[in-house]
Amino acid sequence: MLKSSKRMVMTVGDSRVGKSTVIKLLLEIYQIQGKRLKVYDHDNRDRLLAYKDLVCIEKIDFFNKQTDRMFIDLVADNIDIILVDMPGQHIDKICQYIVGSELLEALAEYGWKLTFMQPISVLQTVVKANLHHQFVLTVNSNLG
Repeated sequence: MLKSSKRMVMTVGDSRVGKSTVIKLLLEIYQIQGKRLKVYDHDNRDRLLAYKDLVCIEKIDFFNKQTDRMFIDLVADNIDIILVDMPGQHIDKICQYIVGSELLEALAEYGWKLTFMQPISVLQTVVKANLHHQFVLTVNSNLG
C-alpha cells in the first residue's frame, strides 16, 4: 500500500503572530517541490493576494457554513496540499468546528495527514519577557 503524501496544514494562534507569513513560506516551499496546492484564507485583509496567480486561493468563513469546499477537496486528485489560514482570535470556535464537522475523521478516511502550525511572535515574546523583568525588579525593590 502506498503512503499518502496528502497533507492539510492549518495555522493557528493569536492574531498578528505570523500565521499568514507561515502560509506564504509554506506555499513557496511546496511550490518549489512541485506540490499541487489549494489555499483557504479566512483573513479579510488579503494578505495572500500576491500569490493568487500561483495557486488557487479561496476565501472561507468558518462561522457561516462555507466549509463544504474543504471536504470536497479531500477527494480531489489534483491537490496534494491544502493550506488553511485560520482566524486566530476565535480558536475555541475553530476547535468546535473541527470536532463538530468531523474533519479529523474525514481526513483519516481519505488518507490525509493534518498538521497544525502555531507561529510565535518574537515581538510578543520580548514584550512579555520585558514585562516579567519589570515585575521582578519592582517586587525585588519593594522587598529590599
